[in-house]
Amino acid sequence: KPVYAVLLKTLANPFWGAMQQGLMAGAGETGADAYVTAVENEGAVEPQLNACITMLERKPAALLAAAINDTNLLPCLKQAVDAGIPVVNLDNTMSVETAEKAGVKFAFSIGSKNYNAGKQGAEWMAGKLGKDAKGTVIILGGIVSSPGGQDRVKGFGDAIVQLAPGRVGGGPFPADWDGQKAATIT
Repeated sequence: KPVYAVLLKTLANPFWGAMQQGLMAGAGETGADAYVTAVENEGAVEPQLNACITMLERKPAALLAAAINDTNLLPCLKQAVDAGIPVVNLDNTMSVETAEKAGVKFAFSIGSKNYNAGKQGAEWMAGKLGKDAKGTVIILGGIVSSPGGQDRVKGFGDAIVQLAPGRVGGGPFPADWDGQKAATIT
């Protein structure tokens, strides 16, 4: 029976914890075998690469990977592709163009349209603020090298300057997906 390897960013973030639960529930429903690995935090670039390489030793039927940034997993993913292991770009965390330049062709990518998610966040915020609101909107981002984070920041920024042009005060400020850092910046 094939075994599927899933490499997440970190289980310390509730999003990735929920992703793990959903993946394992789906595997259980379909009778698939899957194992999940994650690193300590979303800044653990080298440990994530090492975890990826270790996962390949088990020769999985496929590797689903949510990279910390656009390039950190490329050596491992190239090794997987060269070994005939299909690679899935999980949550669109890697640029398809960057991967292809490194010789990595994804079997497919699955995830949200992060630009649209950022735009929706701006629409929600502008709706909550109302026309007569006072104050400043600052833009906090994730890790600067994360394509998904870049897309969310761009979507939010493009929309908020149209919806609340008098309230935009700065940013984006990289908070590295860290709530404490985001609070400090704010």
